[in-house]
Amino acid sequence: MVVNDPPDVPYTKMFRQPDGNARALIQVAARWATEIIAPFRVANTDFSDALAGDSQALARSKAAALTGLTQPWDPTMTGATEIVLLRNLLAIIAMIDGDRTDATKHFTLAAAVPGAEPAGYGLLLLNQAFFAIADKRPEEARRLFQEGEKAVQSVVSPGFHGRIMVLKGLVAWANGDKTEAEQLFRHAVAKAYDDDEAHRYLAILLAEHGASAEAAIHREIAKVARGTDKHFPSLAHTFLKVDPVAGGFVRTF
Repeated sequence: MVVNDPPDVPYTKMFRQPDGNARALIQVAARWATEIIAPFRVANTDFSDALAGDSQALARSKAAALTGLTQPWDPTMTGATEIVLLRNLLAIIAMIDGDRTDATKHFTLAAAVPGAEPAGYGLLLLNQAFFAIADKRPEEARRLFQEGEKAVQSVVSPGFHGRIMVLKGLVAWANGDKTEAEQLFRHAVAKAYDDDEAHRYLAILLAEHGASAEAAIHREIAKVARGTDKHFPSLAHTFLKVDPVAGGFVRTF
């Protein structure tokens, strides 16, 4: 297999499949080639497989992301953005693994990459805002969220901004404004009724207010609404559940 992807130097590698399984041979070679050309796509796909229940996929995602970072620096905006996204994904995986030091390292290194698209830096800020909520730093979470929200306004993706609204609600909740949080969760539900996040958090607030019947409805909707296709691997809060008051988070997959 030869991969020529300028400005990188050509890569050459020999693959063998002793058992004669041509399908497996092609899959292995194709993955290797794709990791060189578009490592984030491979790492992102592996992460999505982890959300779908593949117990080995998270390790593959991390390995693919680290491999992508070993490649020669591509000074274009596309190359810089890919580095930012790879670091962002590694930070999220570190959060899932409970390694906050490693997560902070990757967030810091990603933010230092020059020349990437603004939305890439925006994702970093949004994830750092979620991290700050979990660490009980609500004011810092608000600042990071406000900066991140501005940076991702250009993103066009179904359900994306509804997800951002959920994070905005969590920031408000962490800062003690449960009324604003409830309103934001209701807006998020209206934007994307089949997303589980807003229903789940809204149910908690409603139960606290004594609206047990409505809370029960949203809890049930959250159970059936959830689907991995509704999650965004670049946004930590879509598969990590945080306690806006007590801090800390747990994985939801």
